[in-house]
Amino acid sequence: MEEKNNYCGIDVSNETLDAYFKNKKGIEQHLQVSNSVAGFRELLKESDKETHFVMESTGVYHLRFIFFLNKKNIKFSVVNALQIKRYIQMYLERNKSDKKDAKHIYEYGLNRNPELYQMPDHTYFECRSLNNAIHDLTKEITKFSNQIHSLKKYPFDTKSV
Repeated sequence: MEEKNNYCGIDVSNETLDAYFKNKKGIEQHLQVSNSVAGFRELLKESDKETHFVMESTGVYHLRFIFFLNKKNIKFSVVNALQIKRYIQMYLERNKSDKKDAKHIYEYGLNRNPELYQMPDHTYFECRSLNNAIHDLTKEITKFSNQIHSLKKYPFDTKSV
């Protein structure tokens, strides 16, 4: 018996999700929805119940969607962005679009059968956010310290600066 693999390739951005998948009638289609709960629900209505969603890790833009999928016990994979980029580069296409990327991610799912994402605890995401904030603030402090240091090296008065 042939195993049925229904994948949905998702290209995630801040505002939208571009999805490429086989709909309930078995026809491949592209669908763009908002990156919001309303958009997620619209995508689930169009896709099959057994759909396995595949997306690349996009910093924070994919987080709302994976929390939504995890809460609903829906299969999904989050793939390293560099893996997806290299996979797409194999096609040697010059023109890049969200729709094409979604289709390539769909094909990546079909060809590579990525493993299911193991959702970390909420504490992991909280710690990651805190760590990122500390890193960004440290960079800003260093930047301002370097600016103050360079101003002190001028051979004239820079207090007004």
